[in-house]
Amino acid sequence: MGSIFGGTIQFLSETSLGLALGDSYRIPYFVDSALSVIAMGLVAWKVRETRGHSSIRKRKEMSKEDDIKLTGWILRSVRVLYIYTLTNGFAVGFIAPVGVLFLGEMFGAIPFQIGVILSVSGFVGILCNFFPKWNNGTTSLSASPYLC
Repeated sequence: MGSIFGGTIQFLSETSLGLALGDSYRIPYFVDSALSVIAMGLVAWKVRETRGHSSIRKRKEMSKEDDIKLTGWILRSVRVLYIYTLTNGFAVGFIAPVGVLFLGEMFGAIPFQIGVILSVSGFVGILCNFFPKWNNGTTSLSASPYLC
């Protein structure tokens, strides 16, 4: 959804506002920043803190089971997951702009079309992860790559 939203904002800023192509690519970042500020304000206004000094009474009522310490192989697995996620973020951050430029240059796709392509591919990825869990293990998980 984010790709479609960003592509639509860029397309509208170029066609409706009459901005140059280079300037229109900057507008989705400003819109995203404005939405982030609004989200931070809503969180600060509506979300109540459940930990810290303001909730001492609630904390005394909580059981000891709520404070979980990660140790051993679980901690190691979580650290591996963090490192994998960080590495994946850098990799996607480097390759995504090149992919967008490739789609624009080779196929003449406009930003909205590129956003639709990226969003549809994301939904296909979600579906590929959903079906092996949906059948509750009735078939082998090694068959899951054949679904998509």
